[in-house]
Parts: sequence; structure tokens; C-alpha cells
Amino acid sequence: MKKLIPTAASLLIAFNLSAQRPQEEIQSSELLYQKVKKPTMAIPQGPDGETPASPVRVGRLKTITPARKAITLTPAQQLIVTEADAPNMATRSLTTICASPVVDEELEPVYESVKAHMPLYLPYKNAKAGVWQGFYYSWDKNGDGAKDLHAAIDYGKTSVDANEDPTFAIYAIAPGKVIDVRWNNGGGNTVVIEHTAPDGYKYRSTYLHLRNGYDNDRANAKNSPTDKYKKFANNGTSSQLCWGTNAQTIKVKVNDNVQAGQFIAYAGNTGSGGIGVILDDDGTFTSSAEGTRSYNVHLHFEVSVKDTRAGHTNEWVNVDPYGAYNHAGVDCYDRRQTVRSHAFMRRFIPASTTFRWTW
Repeated sequence: MKKLIPTAASLLIAFNLSAQRPQEEIQSSELLYQKVKKPTMAIPQGPDGETPASPVRVGRLKTITPARKAITLTPAQQLIVTEADAPNMATRSLTTICASPVVDEELEPVYESVKAHMPLYLPYKNAKAGVWQGFYYSWDKNGDGAKDLHAAIDYGKTSVDANEDPTFAIYAIAPGKVIDVRWNNGGGNTVVIEHTAPDGYKYRSTYLHLRNGYDNDRANAKNSPTDKYKKFANNGTSSQLCWGTNAQTIKVKVNDNVQAGQFIAYAGNTGSGGIGVILDDDGTFTSSAEGTRSYNVHLHFEVSVKDTRAGHTNEWVNVDPYGAYNHAGVDCYDRRQTVRSHAFMRRFIPASTTFRWTW
């Protein structure tokens, strides 16, 4: 039998890759289907994400009565998912039906067409991270009686200790190709990855407000067209807890092929939709943000699919990867809830796990 002896070069590469991995990945003990973590601190209120080229239009809202038969998973502990299992990912029931979804009536056919064609995993592994905001915000600022559209999921640490860095590592949710790495005034540093399932079906995942080096991020902010963001960059705090370090940079570039769970960046607050949410017009912290420890560091995360409606070729629509589409807050993002639409976000799974899906 031929023995494989690692060369010095291969050992050096392995060491370097290990050294680049965030410590939380090495020590992570995340469990599949654990209850969603909710913030124990005040979460900033205000629209985040990219600055739209035109005002976001929301069509007539329609309340959907959950009618799909729920499927129970057993055992209700850790499970392992393979590509062969992906077509059978569906709604699971461990408690009761969550709040009825309320969706844009015109987009309902798109939401209904979304299926899990490949495993998609959560973009974080940090044990303190949880859901800050769902597909709809937790507020109604326009006064129309419905929660404002977010069209994304916000993840952040649920608590931050004194002198703790509020960031956490961000990971690719599936194998794919990086199709864009950009700076946007609203969304800050942004990475877009396109994922192609074995049957050719495509998803896109977008990661906003990322850190990309203290000097780079502060320089971009100083040139921002948003006045309060620009003032804050020039006259506000210089704390690395807010701005990050020069070592905390985006680790991928356009045309890179990535694997599921590959470390791509650190969560941040870049862009006017990041730190700007907790700033007054003069560039100082709002009264509610005084003494902040989070600095609104979070991941604004989007999953999109191709629009299936006639006349919308080559357009992409943001979908709720949890299948909730509800206005009831983050409770419906608990993996023990039943939701009407297909939910296909899964936690990263420890290698020692041996359970498979059972129906």
C-alpha cells in the first residue's frame, strides 16, 4: 500500500488556510433546528440595504391562508442534508402553523414557484448571532397598516459585551461563483454569488454592509453623498469596534468559485444603510444609540430567483428563504415553526452528524 506523505508546501498551505479561518468556525457548536436566537438588546430601526435606483413599489397586499399539509421531521435533532435530498426539502411541523403570510399579490406566483433545488445553508456560524429582522421589518413607518417591506433577512449578534467586536464571520450559503463585489452608498461593501443547482436552477445570494478594511471603508464613507454618513466618517468615532480592522477584508473576488461554508467576509455596518441608521443629521449618534455596542453591525442578506412571470425575462426577485412572508416579527423564523411556502435555509452541520431526512 502506498503511503501519502504530506510535503512541506502542502502543510504550509493547510496551516495558512487554518490561520485565516475565524476562530468561531473552529469552535462552532451550532445545532440544526435550534430555536431562533432573538436580540436581547435594542435593534436600530430604519431602512437598510442598497440605495434603490428608483422608489421601491409594493403592490396590493394579499393575506394567504396556509393550506399545505405540514410534514414532520424525525428525529428532531441534528440532520444531514445531501444534494439527493434537496428536491424533498419542504415545510416541516414541530409546533403550529405560524402567522399567515402577507405578500405582494403580483409576486405571489413567483413566491409559490420557488423550490429547494439544492441545499442552502445559513450564512453564519457564530453562536451569538440571530435574526434581527425578517422579510418584513418589525415596524410600519408609512402608516399603511402593514409592516414595511424589507425583502431581506438581517442577522446580527443578539447581545454584545463591553469591548466585544460586534462582527462575526460570513460564509457562502452554497457552492457558486462570485459575480459581483461592489461598493454601494446604501449597502456598503457587497458580495453577490450565483448558485447553480445540479438541474440548472439558479439562486443568487447577496451579502451587504460587509467590512473591507478600516482605511478603505472609512475613505469610502468620507466620500459618501449621504451627508450624515460623511460627517460621521470625518468627525465621529475612530473605534475599530465600529469600523473594523485593516485585516477584516473581503476574501473573494469576481469570478471566484466558492464552496458551501467558505469564509467570504466579516459582517459590518458599511454604507449609509448601515451605521447611518443610528446617526442624526449632524453625523452624531441618535439619542437612542448613545453608548451603542453593536454600532448596527449586521449582515443584510438577500436570496433571489429568476422572475417566472411573463414579460419579466432576466429579472430577479428577492424571496424569503424561510418561506415565512409574514408580518409577525422574527418568531416565524424559528425552525420549529411551520410555514406555508418552501423553506430552504439550513444550518451548517457538524461532520459527526449521521442523521438523514426521514418522512
